[in-house]
Amino acid sequence: MTAKMRSVTIVPRETMRKYELTAVFSGTISDTDLGLAVDRVQKLLTDAGAVTPERGQLGKHKLQYEIDGNKFGHIETFTFECETGSASVISKKLKLSKEVVRFVLESFNAARLKRQH
Repeated sequence: MTAKMRSVTIVPRETMRKYELTAVFSGTISDTDLGLAVDRVQKLLTDAGAVTPERGQLGKHKLQYEIDGNKFGHIETFTFECETGSASVISKKLKLSKEVVRFVLESFNAARLKRQH
């Protein structure tokens, strides 16, 4: 019996970019379901090759306009590093998510933020 080896691709840090994902979850879901939905998004990120995903919770807010019947939404942020190709995969999968009503996925440039302040 032969052992099956799992191949692991090591990506050089130079090809990795830092991203920030801001996701709006439905305001009508319970806290338990919100926790499960956030866990699914974090799993989606790590499955797509995201490194060191960090989560920030902004809480429940009234939305500027109604989205899919939601006047309120739970806003969460995720900061992580991944390859550029992985970011497009993450974006496509989030579009299919029923729990995420809106999201913004942006390349994060800390140097640009320092210049603005």
